[in-house]
Amino acid sequence: MSSKKKRKHNHLVIISVIILFVVTAGVFYCIKAYVDKQKNKSVLITNTVTMNYTDEYNGVIIPATSIYSDQDGKLITNKENIFDFVVSTKINNSTKTNYKLYLKKDKQSNIPDDMVKIYLQSSKDDKFTKVKEEILPIKYKEDDDSKGMLLKTDTLSKNTKIYYRLRVWIDQNYMANNPNDFYKAVVNINAK
Repeated sequence: MSSKKKRKHNHLVIISVIILFVVTAGVFYCIKAYVDKQKNKSVLITNTVTMNYTDEYNGVIIPATSIYSDQDGKLITNKENIFDFVVSTKINNSTKTNYKLYLKKDKQSNIPDDMVKIYLQSSKDDKFTKVKEEILPIKYKEDDDSKGMLLKTDTLSKNTKIYYRLRVWIDQNYMANNPNDFYKAVVNINAK
């Protein structure tokens, strides 16, 4: 080979080695950056708490004529005074989720709060065979945080279902001024 061809050949070899080195370094840099990014990636695991109900409305709308004593109110079977709902979770790990149940009075309600009675029960099945009294009959009283009246605070763990039955009626001492008066309230859940 002539010296000119050798020099040209050496230059091509050197340029090829440099290009190969730059490409290899670039690939390794990209791989390292990707691996570092994966190591530093935060994993967000979301837990789901849901409230399910079959009624058209997530609460109660009761007329002024729905007057009961506490003893009778606890046994009401009239659908307009009862709201059945289920609180359930879908949690992917062993963490627990806190939740609060609120009853929020509708602004259009025209029966005084101190004349409305609330009774909450819970059960592990939808037949309410083994019932736990969560709230004994009490009068509606809104909390300071404007979310309504706190009915229950609890913690749920993996794949839990709790069945609730809310009964609401008008106190037996209420003197209805207008038979068209009513009380309307919704149940809300706040999970953290």
